[in-house]
Amino acid sequence: LGRFSTDNLRGVELYNGQRSAPLQTAKEYGTAAAVYLTTAPPERDALRFRLRGGAFGTVSPSVQADKRWHSGLSAIFNAEGVYTTGRYPFHNNDFGYDTVMVRDNGDLRSVRAEALLFGKDARQDWSVHLYGYGSERGLPGAVVRRPSVFPLGKDRQADRNFFAQARWQRALTEGYDIAVRAKVSSDFLHYRTRPEIDPQAIPADNSFTQRGAYLSVSQLFAFHPGWQAHLATDLQYSTLDADLYNFVFPRRLTGYAAAAVSYGQERIRLNASLLYTVARDRFRQEEAGGFSVTGQTRSALSPALLARFDVSEHLQLSGFAKRSYRMPSFNDLYYTLIGNSRLRPEDAWQFNLAAAWNRPAGGWNLSLRGEAYRNFVTDKIIAVPTSSAFRWSMYNVGRADIRGTEWKLGLRRGGAADCGLLVKYTFQHAIDKTDPALPSYGNQIAYIPRHSGSVGADLSWKDWRIDVSAIWSGVRYSNNSTYPDYRIDPYLTCDLRLMRNFRLGTHTLTGRIRFNNVFNRQYEVVQGYPMPGFHILADLEFIL
Repeated sequence: LGRFSTDNLRGVELYNGQRSAPLQTAKEYGTAAAVYLTTAPPERDALRFRLRGGAFGTVSPSVQADKRWHSGLSAIFNAEGVYTTGRYPFHNNDFGYDTVMVRDNGDLRSVRAEALLFGKDARQDWSVHLYGYGSERGLPGAVVRRPSVFPLGKDRQADRNFFAQARWQRALTEGYDIAVRAKVSSDFLHYRTRPEIDPQAIPADNSFTQRGAYLSVSQLFAFHPGWQAHLATDLQYSTLDADLYNFVFPRRLTGYAAAAVSYGQERIRLNASLLYTVARDRFRQEEAGGFSVTGQTRSALSPALLARFDVSEHLQLSGFAKRSYRMPSFNDLYYTLIGNSRLRPEDAWQFNLAAAWNRPAGGWNLSLRGEAYRNFVTDKIIAVPTSSAFRWSMYNVGRADIRGTEWKLGLRRGGAADCGLLVKYTFQHAIDKTDPALPSYGNQIAYIPRHSGSVGADLSWKDWRIDVSAIWSGVRYSNNSTYPDYRIDPYLTCDLRLMRNFRLGTHTLTGRIRFNNVFNRQYEVVQGYPMPGFHILADLEFIL
């Protein structure tokens, strides 16, 4: 996500299960959960300059040009550079004594450039997005017990990412809409270790290139008041090349076909869908006297049923039941020291019930949402970090039983002094149910906390705004085991952001300052990788 700009996002949405929006791609009908980043067309002509900086020697200039034409066309051109040393102190007592160390080899240099073109009229809506990103960074190692003469990891990684994507949507006739989406991409990654200064490093100097092409056609038929039919077909082709000895050079052709029927009238909304997925993998395999090309085909049917009922103006009930099927990616399967070519696809049945209530009173609006879910997962794909930030361990959990509940309480008041409060809590009981004879049977799955939550509050008054947020995670384990060595302590972090707008004639100058981890808590998201303590980041944005 750090590769994308947040400057022109209209919104970030997370859906558990799937959304019920019209003209979805076929792939969307099969997702277990999805994040949608929506880019907003510019509202007016503007030229924006921003300079970020602060802790860890961070400097990040960016420029963005927004342009609108009377014909319904608009465009955004955006470029950003980032430099940071990534160095910060942290406490460590794994060496038999409490000491302060400095996180090293976390530097980053990156450049990103984007161009977006939007077009819209009474009957059609289209956009084109060109994107390029390049970076060179260090990969700090895990802080583990080792002789003091050894560094904590000196691995390096360089990335070059490019894509071009387009979307076209049109109402061809009354009751018939069509949407076409296309994308081509190329991702290059170079990873190398430095055994000359890190004696524990496994020598590696590898390059990987992934390329992909994607085409989707979605259709919507409104054939009766309240009734709609949806048809979507996707085709995706992916390749992975590497300079590794005896590499298998995989190629994957994946087809998706989805059909759905939806009904919505007054208080009730229903959506039923069926997705067919078929994937054909081809790869080179060594045999006596040379190599041969072999392949494997997998397919699955994924039904889904979503329902929503508006009990009253203030209370809504909803729920869904669906099957999700996920093929392991090329990254999961084939990256040396990361991939596991024996990974099996993940197959899940999801069930969810939710209730949402809101009530305005005296200028305030109070909202409460609660949901309960149960997931039965076969061959759940797990990614567990290892001693290197590049080398992750991928494996399947044969059977996983996941149940939980999520609660969200919101309170907001508009007016001259706009303020709000949002409280979230999640309970998730995710256990390994593969084999009673295994030590991991009945234990929580790695890196999933049983309890977690967050609190956020904001206040806006005239040209000022202040935001306070706190994130809490309960006990987790870095393995499907409850041994003390794998225990990751719970943590609570608090951040504070202050913002002020200054009017300079027809121009605007905005200053922001962010105080992160204000209580200077020592914590780890990944075991062995300490996170920064208290630090300050700030930025200035000038809009012409």
